[in-house]
Amino acid sequence: MSAIWMMCRLVLVAGFFLSSGCATTKLLSEWRDPEYAGTPRNIMVMGVMPNLALKTQFEDEFVKQLKARGIDAVAGSSQLPADIKLDKDVIAAKMKDIGADTVLITRVIDRRTIESMASSPPGPPSTGQWYGYYSSSMGGMSTSVMAATQTNIYDLKTERLIWTAVSDTWIQGSEDNLFIIRTFVPVVIKRLVEEKVIK
Repeated sequence: MSAIWMMCRLVLVAGFFLSSGCATTKLLSEWRDPEYAGTPRNIMVMGVMPNLALKTQFEDEFVKQLKARGIDAVAGSSQLPADIKLDKDVIAAKMKDIGADTVLITRVIDRRTIESMASSPPGPPSTGQWYGYYSSSMGGMSTSVMAATQTNIYDLKTERLIWTAVSDTWIQGSEDNLFIIRTFVPVVIKRLVEEKVIK
């Protein structure tokens, strides 16, 4: 395959991903308590979000994927009243009631808008040369949103931080919150397994 044809294929593939709705999550930093030797057996999941529907979707998806790995989990929104101010004592008391030993809390710490080159749908070459085909696939500017989140896990018995991570979720052309959540949750759970925080 010629180098020119390979370049054209790469441009087409790049254009497809840039123009399609997608969301990706990347861990930027993390820390694990080296002295923690326990294993969470029942995790309360809490999303710190002003939108109750989004918070519920987030917690339910986390619970679903944790349970799929054999780990008991419960959504905080299903146990804690939404109309009262929550503090550490209220959360800890409810955790004891339901037998939770750890709490996972995720909150958005930053949102920023990023402009990037957009791709226009591929069309016929503007000239008979390969460069005309390359240039015709480039469009104008597109706008996407980057959401930075922090996820912390605390042990109920010691009240110590077990694990914390900051991540970026890049959103391009998607307004489907559940789709975005489903791309975020597996990344966090996979890393927790790799770090032996959970089994």
